[in-house]
Amino acid sequence: MKLTKLKYALLGLLICIAVPESYGQLFERHPTNVRYIGGGFNDSRPYFNDLDAALNDVKALATSDNPYVFWLASDTVKIVDWDSVYQTGGLSMNDSIDIHYIATGKIKWAGFGQGGTGGGITAITPPQNTTTHYDLWTWTGQSGLGVWQTRLGQNADSIDLKLWELIVYTDSVYLYIENDTLKVRASTITALVTASGTRPDTTIIAYKAINETITGDWIFNGDVSIGSGSLRLPSANNNTSVSRVIWSSGNIPYWSGSGAAGDTSYIVLADPTTGTIVADSVVTWDNLQDEVQDTIRSLQAWGGTDVFTTTLTADTVLVTGLTATDVVLVVPNGSAYNVNDILFAEAGTDTLFVTRNAAGTSALPFSWTWIRRETP
Repeated sequence: MKLTKLKYALLGLLICIAVPESYGQLFERHPTNVRYIGGGFNDSRPYFNDLDAALNDVKALATSDNPYVFWLASDTVKIVDWDSVYQTGGLSMNDSIDIHYIATGKIKWAGFGQGGTGGGITAITPPQNTTTHYDLWTWTGQSGLGVWQTRLGQNADSIDLKLWELIVYTDSVYLYIENDTLKVRASTITALVTASGTRPDTTIIAYKAINETITGDWIFNGDVSIGSGSLRLPSANNNTSVSRVIWSSGNIPYWSGSGAAGDTSYIVLADPTTGTIVADSVVTWDNLQDEVQDTIRSLQAWGGTDVFTTTLTADTVLVTGLTATDVVLVVPNGSAYNVNDILFAEAGTDTLFVTRNAAGTSALPFSWTWIRRETP
């Protein structure tokens, strides 16, 4: 009897001192620096209903040396602010965390990769590569779509893209790009010119292999070297069958009008200081006009001789063309004359009058020279 009463007493004591289940939660532990995010949580650490609440709880503490893990405890469609605009610039909430916290190592994602369409437990790394020769962002296969969209915007506003768009690029015909340089495909152009005689725009490129017509003035600030060729000048009738070329040899310019053998002349130059002709051998008697030759002849040999009759003091000589304003010189001939044989000449129309003093030498011969005035 006493034993039975003792059993009931022990049972009642156990019922009185039994620990409620809620008391056991006081000793529940969670992983360090982990925040669980899912629709339905009550925003009490470490459980949060949305990303914004979880971020506000850790952003003052999270560093790359003290990172936090955001464990997604439900589908992202249950997280009300997963795709919401977090700040200016059009970034969603999760992309903003990717850029400002995931990429800097302060926060890491977890909870994906359990057979669904989410990502793995590694951080969503934004694209980092650029093109080989231009600073344009390239897609690297990462899943940071929001970051990639931002990179596309940066590409569209970059100077490198503008330069690329301005390049006239045809890889299969005349031009090609090697690294950052636009180059001319010389082999293609050479073959094209040889085969068909055509070429690209000749208004900006001058060629030496094929004749071409270029209108307008050419302005050169330096020397134009012709080399072994010559300079061709136009003619009044633009007869292309006539040579009309100028070249030089031995510092002397030469000219050919027709290009035929023997049709070669050198150009006579004058010294600008002295006014004399450099090659003075070109001035010969045959190069003088007939009128110049006649004038020289008259100065040298236009004249004649006559004889005084006995001891007369005057003699008249017929000279056709003589005028009263002409100059005539007279001198006695031989050695048999005296002081009275000093002669005086007076020009008249077609007549030369020669006089002397009385008692002159009988039959005195004399010579006269007419300095003739000729109009060249």
